[in-house]
Amino acid sequence: MSTMTHASSRSDRSRRAPREGRPATFVSIVAFAGLIVLWVLLTGPTMPLPLALGAAGAVLALLGAAWHLAGPDRSRG
Repeated sequence: MSTMTHASSRSDRSRRAPREGRPATFVSIVAFAGLIVLWVLLTGPTMPLPLALGAAGAVLALLGAAWHLAGPDRSRG
């Protein structure tokens, strides 16, 4: 069991800044990738297959770039 009270643990978490990465950049890139997925879902039946596959590849590349550029920093122990 933990000896820390719930009130102190909640207030400590709300005042702290994120320790790793750049969350605003990460969320922005992931949101843009989500918009591409929404576009593919809405226009999927009418779009050519190569374009749909290219859009899916672009989403995967964006997610990989988001993790690489703005994900957790592994250099700090």
